[in-house]
Amino acid sequence: MVFSVLIIEDEEILSSILKEFLEGLELEADIAENGEEAITKLKLRTYDAAIVDQGLPDLSGDDIILNAYAIRPDVRYFIYTGDHTYKPSEELLSIGVDENSVIFKPVFDMMTIYNKILNLEN
Repeated sequence: MVFSVLIIEDEEILSSILKEFLEGLELEADIAENGEEAITKLKLRTYDAAIVDQGLPDLSGDDIILNAYAIRPDVRYFIYTGDHTYKPSEELLSIGVDENSVIFKPVFDMMTIYNKILNLEN
């Protein structure tokens, strides 16, 4: 079984780089450019993890995760943000999205993302 990741990111260059990186490590990666597309994809198939940009045009990353969790509580969710003061809300903490689930941009070592999503590091 191949580990699958949904990348929810509106910046095409970032999502493409991340997708290519993950596929190079033999993970399956799919991209959604906004919250609506992400929710649709999560309804249609199962992913092991989702990397969710905090600053999307239609919904915040927090809102996407809370909506997605109602559909797919088994997915491991990560917030992807350039806001280095970001802290998960109480609602996110209650569903298991904690400070170890935050990935700060820019990512200088892409293996950090790989290790986090495969639960190799906290």
